[in-house]
Amino acid sequence: MNTASLSRLDTIRGLLCQKEPLMPRKYQNGKLQTRDDVARPYYFIRVTLPVIDGVTGKPTKKRVDEKLGFLDAISRDQAMQLRAQTLELVNAHRTIAQSQITFRDLARRYLDIYVPTLGFGTRKKYQLQIKNHLLPAFGDMRLCEIDRPAVQKFLLSKKDSLGWWSRIDLKGILSGMFTVAQDWKLYEGENPTEKIRIGRKIAVYEKRILTGEQIVAILAALDDELRFLVRMLFGLGLNISEALGLRWSDFDLQAGTVSIRRRWYRGDLSAEGELKTDNRAAVVVMASELRAEVRRRRGALSDFVFATETGNPPDERDLLRERFRPVVKRLGLYYRGFGWQAFRRQNITWRQTVGGATPIEAQKAGRHGSLDMTLLYTLEDPERSRAQVDRMFDKLVEIPRKPPERSGAIVTRRRGQKG
Repeated sequence: MNTASLSRLDTIRGLLCQKEPLMPRKYQNGKLQTRDDVARPYYFIRVTLPVIDGVTGKPTKKRVDEKLGFLDAISRDQAMQLRAQTLELVNAHRTIAQSQITFRDLARRYLDIYVPTLGFGTRKKYQLQIKNHLLPAFGDMRLCEIDRPAVQKFLLSKKDSLGWWSRIDLKGILSGMFTVAQDWKLYEGENPTEKIRIGRKIAVYEKRILTGEQIVAILAALDDELRFLVRMLFGLGLNISEALGLRWSDFDLQAGTVSIRRRWYRGDLSAEGELKTDNRAAVVVMASELRAEVRRRRGALSDFVFATETGNPPDERDLLRERFRPVVKRLGLYYRGFGWQAFRRQNITWRQTVGGATPIEAQKAGRHGSLDMTLLYTLEDPERSRAQVDRMFDKLVEIPRKPPERSGAIVTRRRGQKG
């Protein structure tokens, strides 16, 4: 992190937290004024604020005009209310944070201090999203200038280039940065991401449920190692990083279970128990057939189940690109977005449609934090849906056809006609 930037932020925090403020405890009571010599006149008050000298980095004082609103947009009473709110902040010596800190200052500290505490995959995502999207949009803006309209406009500008989930991520990261800024006493005010709407979710990639015949065809066409990997993904409902992080010591063949303790993500092995979310660490029950295959394949307890010549797990992108996709394309089963996660969705869906699990049971088995997430993973099974509607029409066929019984007659008479 830039030393000058760190010193500047530390100075600001010190000013906010110190017992003796930079400015004397003199109550400011600037009067409401109007500026009429501009194209659009506005209300303002004149106050003295603590600032950080851009050259020396030392605290000093500056007389500034705080704009409150345009004459044609707010009434004088509203301007007086804004004046009172502004003076409350000024007299409490809290204006320095919002008036001086830029989003770039916050981003540097956030990336250096907070982001390293996240998991590897999340850490990489945060770094890229901040660098590629948030800094170009907000980098030179002061925190107090980033309001709800600015955030809404930013997310709307990303509608054509980013999917729904990516925009949700951007909103979440931005929200987290302002929350951390509040915790670090670098920002006071409302989080500008609150009440921001992303819009309706539109899926970028198609999601399909495979038929039993299609799963069998894929398994038969894959090489031995990849077939075992897909069986693990489908049979246990794991995501690819959890499957690649498995060691043979994680399997309890007597109990027929496997403990999910770690994940391998693109060259990075997480610490024990450090998974995508807290509820993902669990003991998962294996099917009898899968337990027999694990017993047959089992190697040294400390070895990874899926390993290259170096002893470490492979990169899932290489497996997908070089060994999986060519097979499903040859079978005519490939669609855009068909990857490892399809087998986790298949597991969660079939647990309910084939295995008879309730949504709550599927949530626990999928190790989801909420039932809503389980419902997102659950896809409609065409075969089961067709069987349901067929039974509905079969029921109609079974009912003998006969004239409907009339529960009562409605008699109408012309005006003047006697009954």
